[in-house]
Amino acid sequence: MAMNPEVQKIAHVMYRAGNPPEAQKMAESYLAKHPNDAIARGILGQALAAQLKPTEARIQLMKALKRQPKNSQILCALGEVSMNTGNYRDALAKFDKSLKYSPGFPAALSGKMETYLRLHKIPDAIRVFEQSGTVIDGNASPDVIRTLTRARLRNGETEAALDTIRLSLPLKDGIPSEHRRSILFLQGECLMKLKRHQEAFESYKQANEVYGRRWNPQSEIDFVEESMELLTSERIQRMPKSDVDASGIVLIVGLPRCGSTLTEQIIDAHPMACGVGESTKLPELANLMHERFGHDRKWPGNIDALTRDQLVQLGRDYMDHISTNTGNAKCIVDKQLGNFMSLGLIEAMLPGARVIHCTRHPMDLGLSVWTNLFAPGQIAWGDHLDDIGHTWNRYRKLMSHWDANCSMPRMDVHYERLVEETERYAREIIQFCGLEWDPVCLRFWESKRTVLTLSQNQVNKPIYSGSVARHAAWGGLLDPLRGALGPAIDDYEQESGHPEA
Repeated sequence: MAMNPEVQKIAHVMYRAGNPPEAQKMAESYLAKHPNDAIARGILGQALAAQLKPTEARIQLMKALKRQPKNSQILCALGEVSMNTGNYRDALAKFDKSLKYSPGFPAALSGKMETYLRLHKIPDAIRVFEQSGTVIDGNASPDVIRTLTRARLRNGETEAALDTIRLSLPLKDGIPSEHRRSILFLQGECLMKLKRHQEAFESYKQANEVYGRRWNPQSEIDFVEESMELLTSERIQRMPKSDVDASGIVLIVGLPRCGSTLTEQIIDAHPMACGVGESTKLPELANLMHERFGHDRKWPGNIDALTRDQLVQLGRDYMDHISTNTGNAKCIVDKQLGNFMSLGLIEAMLPGARVIHCTRHPMDLGLSVWTNLFAPGQIAWGDHLDDIGHTWNRYRKLMSHWDANCSMPRMDVHYERLVEETERYAREIIQFCGLEWDPVCLRFWESKRTVLTLSQNQVNKPIYSGSVARHAAWGGLLDPLRGALGPAIDDYEQESGHPEA
């Protein structure tokens, strides 16, 4: 059946342009007029899944499947949601069913292999590929190439992994941008593991330039400047306060690749704690409250318009949302890193909430951001080394402002010190959270918990220090990052007591 031209446009935005938020908007608008279109609803489900909204994604995909129960793509998308939420048995069942209706379907084959990787059954993942009869060449699916390469990397077969990538090159014209990026990122990872840093740098550079210069920092610059101008300690103290008791809430903030997932896992391992991952609730409340309450300006421009009743509503909405499925947890951990942008609002909205600020040497953090493939549409500032440096400086500038003007409890966790003196800092973290020490927190990798971030492989094993001072091996290749950071490097080293290697 030919795809409706309007649905084709939605598919292009989702799969070719790699813009899930825009694809979501387009699909929702289309489905308001054509609610029975299973393909459009399936794309909506995948767009939601790409934005880490698995519950909403599953609802839309199940509606689509009801219309087309033998649609392999919808079944595969449901399998991916199950896999990413830790329901591996259901994921394998969905992928098998997808392959039943479409033998050799690359996305389902890749998904089944990835599920075995998540289960740490690497030989099974490789065996799934070998039994499929798939040939790796220029016509092979990027999904399969990517997953097989990762399996071989995990199995310690770095040269074989690189050979897998090389057999698929050169990449054909017209390949979706995200597929192109993923292959180039993996090639960079293979070369980096082989210590061929110049070649790795070129591969990562190509991957990060697929979309060109897509990051425009102006809105972020304006927000930081307005926050620093308006949210002084006096004005924050004069703000009305919500009556919500948020003393059981711990917010982990920072930039990506700062060690936040490790910190969250240590806390979540405690019997009286529950990590909820990267909740989008606080950013949504902050970004939309001006519409909700009829204010003329967005936060922080509406600081004087906020009333106590409005802050109570915001606080209760957040608490109701965040406490769902957390059982009798005394401590609930929200690892939405971007909440550092709104700490002035959070102080009034969630009295008693505690903040753990995770940070890491800016050269290592910047390199890690630049060499990791994030979900489509996320971390556009990570494409270029100089943009990463400038983003770090704005983030640290705002955090320094909060440090001087906010009174909420805050703990800084430096990644380097955490991996070097794990028990000492783990104890301090647990104490800061208001919990009694439990040795199980040092065995966090034994947890069956599903992690939805790029750190999912690292946190399923004991702490290692191999990611400290990684940038040193790259030498002058990272000069654009080093130049953009400027004095921030020395500032961090003095603050953390951890000099550059």
